[in-house]
Formats: sequence, C-alpha cells, structure tokens
Amino acid sequence: MHRPPIKSPIAALLLAVLCSNTATGASFDEGRLQIHGFAAQAAVLTDENSFFGDSQDLSLDFREAGINASYRPNSKLRLAGQVLSRRAGELYDGSLRIDYALAALTLTESPRLRSELRVGRIKNEMGLYNATRDVPFTRPSIFLPQSIYFDETRDSLLSSDGATLAVNFMGDAGTFSGSIGVGRPPTDANTEWTLFGLDLPGRLSSEYDTISASLRYRSRDEGLQLGLSRWDSTLRYEPGASFDLPAGEVNLVFNIASLQYDWNRWTATAEYLYLPVEFRDFGPLFPFGESSGESWYLQGEYRLSSRFTLMGRYERGYSDTDDRDGKSQSAATGGLIPPFDFFDRGLTAGVTWDVNQHLMLRAEYSYRDGTYVLSPRENPLSELERKWHYFALQIAVRF
Repeated sequence: MHRPPIKSPIAALLLAVLCSNTATGASFDEGRLQIHGFAAQAAVLTDENSFFGDSQDLSLDFREAGINASYRPNSKLRLAGQVLSRRAGELYDGSLRIDYALAALTLTESPRLRSELRVGRIKNEMGLYNATRDVPFTRPSIFLPQSIYFDETRDSLLSSDGATLAVNFMGDAGTFSGSIGVGRPPTDANTEWTLFGLDLPGRLSSEYDTISASLRYRSRDEGLQLGLSRWDSTLRYEPGASFDLPAGEVNLVFNIASLQYDWNRWTATAEYLYLPVEFRDFGPLFPFGESSGESWYLQGEYRLSSRFTLMGRYERGYSDTDDRDGKSQSAATGGLIPPFDFFDRGLTAGVTWDVNQHLMLRAEYSYRDGTYVLSPRENPLSELERKWHYFALQIAVRF
C-alpha cells in the first residue's frame, strides 16, 4: 500500500509558495533565503529477520534524499519547508512527501526572551533527535535507538499539522526553552501494521487533538542538556468491511526524559521513554487492552579527531512493563505472536568518518535479542528469529 499524498492544505500551500518563488527567481535577498539538500544510501546485512528490505541477502533499500528551504520576508516572519524522498524496505516506497512546511511569526524578541508562533506542518519536539531525525548528518548513527525513535511509525511521530507556541529564555544559569502545540499527525499503513500487525481494510486517522509539549535546559557552556517531552495522540479506526474490527480508538502517550553531557572529546547521552497505550472499543476478541511500554538507552561518543567519531550504545525496550518477557502478551494471542516480539535488547557500535563538510561515511554493527523494533510488514511471524545481528554501511552527502 502506497503512502497517501499530501493531506495538509496548510502545509502544501506554504511549501508551494516557497518553492514557486524560488523557482521563478523572485526578488529574494540571498541573505534571507537558505536552501540545503542531502542524500544518503545505506547497505544493510542481517543474519536473521528483515531490517529495511531483504537484508539477509544484503539490502540496498534504505536511502534518503531531501531538499529544504527557509526564507525571511521580514524580521518577524519565517517560512520553511522540506520535501523528502525516503525508501526504507517495505515501509516507505521513496515517493515524495512533505516532512514539514510552516510559517513562524516572532511574537517577542529581546536579548533574553524570544517567542514565536508556528503554523503548518510542524516538527514534534520529542526527545533529543526527533526534530532532526530526517537528516543523516544530525543523527549520531545510521539508525537511531529504535525502541524510542520507531522508524516503523516515523511519519506520524515526526510532525503534525497544526500550531505550536515556542519560547526561549536566556538566563544567567543557561538557556531554557519550551513549546506546546496542538495538531494532527499524518497516518499511513505503517501505523496500522505497528498497532494491529496487519493492514486492515478500514481507515486509521488522527484528530486535531494531539498535544505535544517540551521543556529543555542547556547550560551556559552548552555542555549539559536536559529535556522532558510529551506527545499525546488518539487515533480513530473506522472499519471498512463486514469482516473487520469494530470502530475503536488507540491512545498513545510518549513521555521522554533526556540527558546529554559534552566533555572534551566525549558525549554521553541517555534517554528514557514511558509509553502508555490503550486500545478502546475493539470488542472482546481483540487481545490487547491497556499496557505501559518502557524503553531506555545509554550512548557514548568519542571524537578521535575532527573527522572520526566512535559510538557505542546499549538499549532495552518492552511493550509492557508488567510483562517484560512477553509471555502473557503472547498467551493473549494464543501463542500466535512469540514472546520475544514484545521486547528488545540491543548492543550497537559504530564509526563515523566526516571526509569533509559535504561527505560522510558510516559503519555500524548491532546485536539484538528480541524483535520488538522490527516491523511486522517486513517480517511474517512464522519467520521471526529471536536473536539476530545487523551490519550497515552508509554514504551521505549534503550541500
């Protein structure tokens, strides 16, 4: 099933205006207009299971290419947007989509306090990496910690169509920033596969009641960064056939606590996710009700030089904190879903070589115990293996 076309008229209009003015060579001041682009190609090999394509036979089906632009018509208004093509195995087919497209109006501006209102398709400030996850150069590794930054539901988590108020305060102790927004995240077949294990005949959609909020502190020397973020969304399912689930709702709440510390050549990062999930009104035969997922990771980066960086990460994820071995959840499905599909433990190591400011090469290895982070869209239940490894290489360019 192909992902739907652009559904946000606000986002489409904003980006169309921005791109049309750029293409026609309107009287833009180059200092006010910025255009950047990037492209990346990865090769992924696994000994078991599928990770972004047929990776047991070496998958080349993970590639990204995007172009973004921002323009300031005056000191108060900023227009920005990005178009992305993303191929990721069976999850994304490479068709163009709008990652974000917004108008930001400055409300308050002083040496210490700045606030702005953003309207359009706006990135969700979740954790340390969600708002920048679309560009390979802004990630610490080829793949982010999957049990927090789920690639199988990337589009829904990345951005929402709505409005956000953002505030930034520079105090003597450091910088405090916060945001609160309301909007509607885009949904696609990947979200259905993740929540239900298959692409149902009905339609899953979100409402304009998704709330996102974040608080962040950065020390004056920018060595320490602390953050709290929350994303609360309810998705509505409407059946599409007589032999289908009844109409129901799924409520998802992402609560993320973040910590990052820079010291000389070291960067230490830790994040924790608490994820309550509630399935409502899907009938007595539906095997899931309420659960509280939990995930965390510890990550270290060491800069050997200005060009080479080593990365190591340990992570764990559970779909239900009351059933960490997955046995009860598996039993609720009659054993159809194996217990190890409800948890993940991973140990990852990688190296980044910044050849120059435009070219980056990466290599990454990971050992996994459990398949919680894998998409059922690429992995039939009968073929899942509990323990597996992946090795990945990536080349990325930007301008």
